[in-house]
Amino acid sequence: MNVVSRRRLLTGAAGLALLPGAMRAQPPARPWPRDTLRLMVPGPAGGPIDILCRQIADRLGPLLGAKVIVDNRAGAAGLIGAKALAGAPPDGSMIGYLHAGHLTLQAMGAKIDMANEFIPVVGRYSASHFVIAVNSASPHRTLAELIRAIQANPGKLTFGTGGQGSPGHLVMEKLRERVPTLDMVHVPYKGAIEAVNSLVGKDLDFVSGLMAAVAPQVASGRLRALAVSGELRSTLLPQVPTVAESGYPGFSHSSWGGYYLPAKTPALLVDTLRAALRQVEAQPDLLAFIASTGSEFQPTETPEAFAAYFKQALASEAVLVKKLGLSLQ
Repeated sequence: MNVVSRRRLLTGAAGLALLPGAMRAQPPARPWPRDTLRLMVPGPAGGPIDILCRQIADRLGPLLGAKVIVDNRAGAAGLIGAKALAGAPPDGSMIGYLHAGHLTLQAMGAKIDMANEFIPVVGRYSASHFVIAVNSASPHRTLAELIRAIQANPGKLTFGTGGQGSPGHLVMEKLRERVPTLDMVHVPYKGAIEAVNSLVGKDLDFVSGLMAAVAPQVASGRLRALAVSGELRSTLLPQVPTVAESGYPGFSHSSWGGYYLPAKTPALLVDTLRAALRQVEAQPDLLAFIASTGSEFQPTETPEAFAAYFKQALASEAVLVKKLGLSLQ
């Protein structure tokens, strides 16, 4: 190489070094601002919500370029977890899973403001139904038999749920609305899985629990399912009738859950997380997993569609809570 050519090469290299950053080849920017973020789960480890969220966390991490750690905040039917998310800095350090039960808690007077303390990334991601079940040693084989036993023993039979005001609790309160003579004792737990474990240990008479928490114990022979809360029978428990089929036409109750960020989180982070969840929901193995828990996947909806639903749902919950006389006590 002659002197002139060498001088031109050096001059060109120096010129590249002075180009603006946007014109130079650079590694792609990190899509998430933090190396690690927490996914708040408002239930205990090992519970149905926890299991679903761990599946999501494992898939979100690579898409966001960050490690996603599940942070269990169980208790008070999910209120403890919601408060933790509301108090988190809006910097992408925490995302959270909230569900229909949080609307009920707000309607019951809990210090939570779903509309103003959180930003729904995907307001409703999946829907779940509930199972009314007894221990396999119980003499009750149908919902009608259980109801007759409650009526014959007022104030004595106990039932467990995932907490006061939880969707599982509402199932029984809506049934009590149909049968006002149901005098039974509600035992709230930190999560549905804990209530189910107590029923397995014969510490309760029955439970109203999430399908994902109850169905495995039914399959193992430890519990007996009497009825499911959905409009249709579950593919996991096809032999179990719905509450409607058991003598209460039109009865149905389900719960939904979705992913949220604290209020004032920048729009770029909200959009980034929503895009990542869209990629996650397209994975066939995740769809198969959600179906295996007895839940139904709900495709990502627009923020506008959820806002319209949310306004109507909160009003409906307030009417229901007042009608049933529910409170946090």
